[in-house]
Amino acid sequence: MTAKGWMAMTTLAAACWTAKGEGWRTYEQTLTLTFESEAQARDAAVTALPLPVGKKVAFSTRWDDSSPEAVAVAKAAVLAEYGYKGTFFLNKVDPAYGENVIRKFLAKGCSAGAHTATHPFLPRIDHNAMFQEVLANRIAIESCGDTCVSTFTLPYRAFTSETDPDRPRAIGECLVRAGLNGGPEHFADSATKFGRSPREWIGALEFSIDDRNPQLDKFEANIARGLKAIAGNSLECGPHLALGTHNWQPDLKAFGEIIGTQANHPDWWYCNANEYVAYRLQMFNTAIVKKGSSGKTAIFAIARPEPFELGDCVPLALRASAGARGAVVDGQTLTLDAARDFTLPHAAARQLPDRIGAVHNEDNAEGEGALKADSTLPALQAALHVDLARNALDLQIKNVSQESLGPLHLTFRLPLKWKRGVVKGDLASLKPGEIRKIPLALGDVETDARYEAGTYYFAAQCDYGDAAGAARLHATASVAAQVRTIE
Repeated sequence: MTAKGWMAMTTLAAACWTAKGEGWRTYEQTLTLTFESEAQARDAAVTALPLPVGKKVAFSTRWDDSSPEAVAVAKAAVLAEYGYKGTFFLNKVDPAYGENVIRKFLAKGCSAGAHTATHPFLPRIDHNAMFQEVLANRIAIESCGDTCVSTFTLPYRAFTSETDPDRPRAIGECLVRAGLNGGPEHFADSATKFGRSPREWIGALEFSIDDRNPQLDKFEANIARGLKAIAGNSLECGPHLALGTHNWQPDLKAFGEIIGTQANHPDWWYCNANEYVAYRLQMFNTAIVKKGSSGKTAIFAIARPEPFELGDCVPLALRASAGARGAVVDGQTLTLDAARDFTLPHAAARQLPDRIGAVHNEDNAEGEGALKADSTLPALQAALHVDLARNALDLQIKNVSQESLGPLHLTFRLPLKWKRGVVKGDLASLKPGEIRKIPLALGDVETDARYEAGTYYFAAQCDYGDAAGAARLHATASVAAQVRTIE
């Protein structure tokens, strides 16, 4: 997308927009390497590793549905006891669930993922309902748990339709438009099945050992199968195994003893799904450019995705070429091992939002009167309005605090009716008392009648900084779909 994709912005105050493409937002770090010789510095190179330093296998666990507090929190505790992590893929949530369940499993190193709002068979509902099920679910989990949601699992593992062969691709499109980046399924090639590139949708080789009566022999057999596939480099998803699927084990002690048989492997990375997905996306989307050398020193520019888009702050492992003896990034000394591998942390200023809110424009109202704030983020008011007659969205944002907010990163998420699914733009700041109205031309549409049933659901995601750190506000609006081509 170019700047021409944006309508001229009408504001109630001076504005300065930077339009972005649909790709990753990135930032740059400067890496300095020292070598044994000047020749080695001149020939210096750096490559990203497929897993953290010293690791050959990534292992996570998947737990579907919004289990009661006693069940989910106990599961997280058992996982932590044996050195494992998990991702809980949730449906219906509310603030109480966020406080009593989500925050407690997050404290054990687990993460939250999306699993649709009402657990429907996705192939059986219309395309607009499908998109809303996914996106509204992600927004609800984030705002109730104050945590980034970047992964997803299918309800009932259902994604195909006998009457709609395009349904798997449409589901994949919904997921990416909703801001999701991957997730474990019982097939390791989920990217291909969803019609996505393995560089943009990250899966896992997931297996079950009987949710109600876990079996050690099944655990051992599936581990052996997974390790063989990893050794053969045959997994589209990379070296990622995942145990699942439901929190139905009546005896967590027995479950713990089973997973304990594969605990503490020094070359395994016991991660959650969000961490693995964020890591692999970094590996694929980090640009490493040598800027030059001087004596025994080589300088590299590292352009890597912003953590708030990846959904996790997991660092990236790199390997330096022969002769490397020291590494410094932005003034911070890094440790190289005997293989010249080292861990590159994100810049300290690049933080995930730890306060996330949401506001919905129930009546699709216009004007300043439609502005509202989430109680957890009182400084920023927002309202998203849909105008199908103009084929446009109008986003209003207002800073009602006494401090400037910014930078603000806006990400608009559109239903499948529109060919352009994600639109991004950045705003340097929003001054105290300032209000801005940002119109967005929605662009070309699909004429297929499949996209004209039900309700169009739109969202604008605003990631921004204030005095307390990083925050995120979702603004949503919906209107009845129109059975006609929008011009």
